[in-house]
Amino acid sequence: MIKIGVISDTHGNFYFAAKAINLWGQIDYLLHAGDGKNEALALGKLANCPVWAVAGNTDGVTFPQTELVEISGIKILLLHGYQVAPLNREERLAALALEQKAEIVVYGHTHKPYCNYHRGVLVFNPGSPFRPRDSKPSCGLIEIEAKNITAKLLKIS
Repeated sequence: MIKIGVISDTHGNFYFAAKAINLWGQIDYLLHAGDGKNEALALGKLANCPVWAVAGNTDGVTFPQTELVEISGIKILLLHGYQVAPLNREERLAALALEQKAEIVVYGHTHKPYCNYHRGVLVFNPGSPFRPRDSKPSCGLIEIEAKNITAKLLKIS
């Protein structure tokens, strides 16, 4: 089984971001959906795994705006999400993923955890470990076994 830690919107707070490592346990990959470029790289070192990260609206141009990642035969579209209008955001994100032939789209920006399928695409937002909106601090975990995908939102205390 492949374990993927998912985080977003850490906004410079490594202390809260690092708490996610304890929740994830040993992970194989880390996805950071923006607004925390420095934490993304540091978390990858702490977790001792490869990292994919995209630029958020506060990151500048250090990272790409989007990444199409393939892990264990599953394509994941990674973006921050500010590029997509808020009206029907999840449907629009699913459409973008389908254009890229991705089974999962991971995004951030809203600071609100979200996990649901739209048009057959898993639309996943881990929320924020530091500045959550309408929820508790959170991160996410995606597990892939064969072609089966399990996604979980995890609360950080």
